[in-house]
Amino acid sequence: ARDEGRGKQAIELLQGEGLNPSFHPLDINSQESVEKLRDYMKEKYGGIDVLINNAGIAFKDTATESFGEQATVTLRTNYWNTKQACDILFPILKPGARVVNMSSCFGFLGCFDKAENQAKAMEIKAKLASEELQYAELDELMRKYEETANAGTHKENGWLDSNYSMSKIGLSVLSRIQ
Repeated sequence: ARDEGRGKQAIELLQGEGLNPSFHPLDINSQESVEKLRDYMKEKYGGIDVLINNAGIAFKDTATESFGEQATVTLRTNYWNTKQACDILFPILKPGARVVNMSSCFGFLGCFDKAENQAKAMEIKAKLASEELQYAELDELMRKYEETANAGTHKENGWLDSNYSMSKIGLSVLSRIQ
């Protein structure tokens, strides 16, 4: 957990269930924090058996930041830094380990059916659904979304009008190709 108080509350709740968890701080937006967790898990447990990526942010409808700024911040946490955490932590996954990337119903490719420019949206959807899609291509698509969101041209270019949805679609697709 990023918030030590909330992390310790979670520990107490789990202990009340008869479990014996421990707490280690983690801020997914800090590479150093992720590296400290990696080192701790490797030293104390010899690696990771189960990795659950559950970090995520969403701006409220009343947010005053521009749509483009919200896109940059949302993608940073929900896509780019989750991907970075995987890159850092995957090397210490134990044999048979499991990885769970928490997305949401907003991370469903079917959301593109609601895009304003359907012709371009279906092109993007097809690229994201491709079995041949590679990391670099996914990263480029996410950069293009962010670029058009910052320019205010995302809708006319076939992208969704939801930063949260686009970040979770990116994470869902990443999960498939990892």
